[in-house]
Amino acid sequence: MHPDILELARFYKSPLGRMTRDILRSQVQAHWDPNLPRSMLGLGYAPPFLWPYLGSERVVAAMPAAQGVLR
Repeated sequence: MHPDILELARFYKSPLGRMTRDILRSQVQAHWDPNLPRSMLGLGYAPPFLWPYLGSERVVAAMPAAQGVLR
């Protein structure tokens, strides 16, 4: 069972979610420098971790359809 997109969005807006996002984002950035031109693909609920890469050549977030849609 996949968590609902609204549950995930609420979690990442909470204090624990922001701390989790910051830790995971720093680990992603340690492996992939956001200042280098590249294409990024995030699988699952990846938007909280893809923001630093919005200036990249291509950024795609692919999520299971069962999670729903967030605009």
